[in-house]
Amino acid sequence: MKLFGLDWLAMLLSLLALYLIGNRNRFGFISFMAANLSWIAAGLMLDNLAITIGNLVFFIYNSRGFLEWSQPQKATGKKP
Repeated sequence: MKLFGLDWLAMLLSLLALYLIGNRNRFGFISFMAANLSWIAAGLMLDNLAITIGNLVFFIYNSRGFLEWSQPQKATGKKP
């Protein structure tokens, strides 16, 4: 089946996300979410439930990561 470059787009977005998060840029989570949506579409096109469900879960975790990184640090009383 032809994915029309969706797999390449998802891979490039994932690599960009890793770079951004490695540089402590929370917009890496946005890139990962776009990659997850691309993989979900590919999974649906391939009729592959594992790819679809796995990336749906990853999408949820990346959404949570984006929201958590946007919150100010909570004082825990622990030294870093």
